[in-house]
Amino acid sequence: MLAELPAPNRVWCVSDLYIDVPLNLERCLAFEARPDDCLIVAGDVCSEPLLFEKFMESVVRKFQYVFYVPGNHDLWCLSEGDLASDSLTKMFRQLLVCDRLGVITHSVRFSNDVCIVPLLSWYDPAFVSGASEDWIKGFDPFCRWPNYLGGDAGVAQFLASLNESSVDAVKGLENNIVLSFSHFLPRSCLFAGAGG
Repeated sequence: MLAELPAPNRVWCVSDLYIDVPLNLERCLAFEARPDDCLIVAGDVCSEPLLFEKFMESVVRKFQYVFYVPGNHDLWCLSEGDLASDSLTKMFRQLLVCDRLGVITHSVRFSNDVCIVPLLSWYDPAFVSGASEDWIKGFDPFCRWPNYLGGDAGVAQFLASLNESSVDAVKGLENNIVLSFSHFLPRSCLFAGAGG
């Protein structure tokens, strides 16, 4: 069952903020307060857990609702302050931080019959003809996934499976507008190739 919340006035969306860069952090912390609006953060906030939490605390105070899904850079395991042993552990820790702060990471239906559906995702090698593993591995050298997931295809499949209850929750709804979002392309027809 979907949580139903009062509708925001507007929905804003950002991604690829890279607040590890000081100027980006400064600009993102200076986002204008929009207390009647919703902000979707579609990944790539930063790789540093403390900065991630600082940013999320900031936007939660400024917007009525904040939604989030992780991007590839959010799941890099590279800093000493990052206690995650792998990218999957890091993702679940981020989702727990989001839950504690009131950042929404699941499907919601607003009172105006608009649904927002965050979708966890990862690179899907099936989108690429030929040897996709070469460019995917070179693209995210700091992501460390557990071996039991079986590489990028397994990661993509596992994360997609975590979306099933969110997707099922909106499937039977009639006369609703559904806004889904992820950090990665949801369909192969949208992929223009490496380098886009």
